[in-house]
Amino acid sequence: MNINNKFFTKFENYFNLFKLSFNKKNYFFERLNRNNISEFENLNYELEAVYKKLFGEDIFKLNYDSLINNEIKKSYVKTILNYSYFSKIAATKTAFNFAKQKNIDLKKIFYTNCYSILHLPNDRIEEGNYHIDQDGGNTIYTIWTPITDYKYFALNYFRFGYLIFKLFKKITSKNLSIFCKSIKVFKFNSIAWSG
Repeated sequence: MNINNKFFTKFENYFNLFKLSFNKKNYFFERLNRNNISEFENLNYELEAVYKKLFGEDIFKLNYDSLINNEIKKSYVKTILNYSYFSKIAATKTAFNFAKQKNIDLKKIFYTNCYSILHLPNDRIEEGNYHIDQDGGNTIYTIWTPITDYKYFALNYFRFGYLIFKLFKKITSKNLSIFCKSIKVFKFNSIAWSG
C-alpha cells in the first residue's frame, strides 16, 4: 500500500467517525419491554446445567494459572448456548417484540441467534474498552439481555460520542471517566442501542 492509499484510508476512517458523531442514536440506549422473560430464564437454567455438567460445582472459580483453559471452557459453553433451542426462541421473540415496539415491518428484520458472552468474576480477559458498534446507519441495533445478576455496572458510554472520545484521547492522557455514563442492567431486562 503506498502513502496516498494510506492517507486516503485514514482520512476515510476519520470522515466516517465524523459522520457517526451526528447520528443521535449513538448517544443513548433504551430499555425494552420485558415480554419474553421465560425464554431467558430457560437459557439461564441451561447455562447453569451445562457448566455444572461439564466442569463441576466450582464452575465460577477461575484458574489463574490456566487462563487459556478458562477460555476454552467458556467457548464450549457459549457454542452450546448459541445454538440451543431456547436461544433461537429467545432471539426470535426478542426481535419480534423489538419490531413491534419500534413499529418496524417484520419483513424488514434480520436477526441472529443469541450470542452468549460469559463474564466470570474477576475475569480480566473479558474486560472491554471504548469502541463504536455501528456503521452510521439507523437500521442496525444491538439488543442485550443479561441472563444472570450483575453486582456492578455492566456498560459505560461516553456522553459526547465516540469521535469526541477519540479526539480527547489524542490530546490528553487524563482519565475521561467523568464524561462517561454507567449503565446498570438487570437480569432478563433487555437494553438496545444503535450498532
